[in-house]
Amino acid sequence: MSTSDEILDSRTSSSSGEITSSFENISDVFTAYAEIPSQGFNRLFKAQRYGKWFVLKGLKPEYQGKAVYNELLTKEFELGVQLDHPNIARVYSKESCDPVVGPCVVMEYVDGCTLREFLAQKPSRAVRMKVAKEILSAMSYFHGKQIIHRDLKPDNILVTYNGHNVKIIDFGLADTDYHGILKQPAGSDKYAAPEQKSGGVPLDCRADLYAFGVILRQLLPYGYGGVVRKCTQSDREKRFGNAEEILRRMQQQQRLVPLLVVLAVLICGGIGTWVLQPKTQESSEEGQTVEVEEASMEEKSSGVVEEKDEIPLQSPVHEVSNQADSPSKEVSVSSEKPDGQQIPAEVERRVEQAVDTLFRPFWEWNKAAEARGLSPVDKLAEYTQSDFFKNNYEIRERHREAVVSDILRRYPQCEPVKEKVIMYYNTLFAKRMIAVGNVVYEWQKAAH
Repeated sequence: MSTSDEILDSRTSSSSGEITSSFENISDVFTAYAEIPSQGFNRLFKAQRYGKWFVLKGLKPEYQGKAVYNELLTKEFELGVQLDHPNIARVYSKESCDPVVGPCVVMEYVDGCTLREFLAQKPSRAVRMKVAKEILSAMSYFHGKQIIHRDLKPDNILVTYNGHNVKIIDFGLADTDYHGILKQPAGSDKYAAPEQKSGGVPLDCRADLYAFGVILRQLLPYGYGGVVRKCTQSDREKRFGNAEEILRRMQQQQRLVPLLVVLAVLICGGIGTWVLQPKTQESSEEGQTVEVEEASMEEKSSGVVEEKDEIPLQSPVHEVSNQADSPSKEVSVSSEKPDGQQIPAEVERRVEQAVDTLFRPFWEWNKAAEARGLSPVDKLAEYTQSDFFKNNYEIRERHREAVVSDILRRYPQCEPVKEKVIMYYNTLFAKRMIAVGNVVYEWQKAAH
């Protein structure tokens, strides 16, 4: 045995008794062809080269002589070869005359199943969410290259057996800004957007977003109804603008789970303690009022309630205090010592109006949400995605301070009962908070 043979022999044997490859099947030409069942005009083969599996995508014999199908194959190669993303099946080269397949595109072999088959296995919700995010990641990538898939559907989305990773395939019907051929309507009827079926308008990425909405309904049938509805609007101007917007909305809704726990704690008793201990609320309030004040800010951001319905924070009781601008309507405070003084009825009414004005947008938004047909989960999502929610402590403090300041400006005689005014504000706020909390709790139960 020569020295080189000895070296090779040492590499292909193992002292532990394990079987190792002898590299006998390495070839620079395709071998071990195995046809993969396929529909339509394409013919697929699994084949091996350099000890690695590939997929060869060609045309069935009856289509090989037709120019339009050859153009589709060429177009798929031109689009696919420029895509390099972990969730898109790679395209490596184009063979002009393979002895078995004929003209074909050489693609990555994916050891997995279609999304349709994957869902039949009833995967966990966590895995389904992973798949949805990876589809969106791939869409964002090829949309960024001005490519529209035009045929997104479960049969064109593969999920690997190892790791449940997404691989989007079949860009045969895809389109770009720079291609001037094959612009006719195309796609699968159930997943094609209305404008895609009718033609007549240039398509953009929102056609794929429509298809994703239909897929998401199958992938995650519970919890993302609002996302599905927005994706599948017949008017594309009402859909999401891009895949990143969809991903952000879904991630926001994912964060609802810990928030629901907070809501349950608040409703079950945290509020009572806060009301009875107004002096210590600065140290504990931030963790106990997370679900109420954001409602009004949510309405600002969503446009459901106009800003005029809210009391501006810089002068929060201006709207409700015009009724008593006249000095003749000001209330006299008795000359009792401060500890024995009571809050005048007029002042109580002003505080109540101010607090109600702060909460009014929530109820108007809730009414509008009902009219829009939002599900409980979608309501929770909208309700918790606002600056008011994220900064509820600061907003609440500013509002209370502004209300009390306005009261003392209009009724300077109430300075001795300032602490009672603050207490009254806190009590009213807590009552409104409990009312809102009861509504949110019903959403929580329905969501579960």
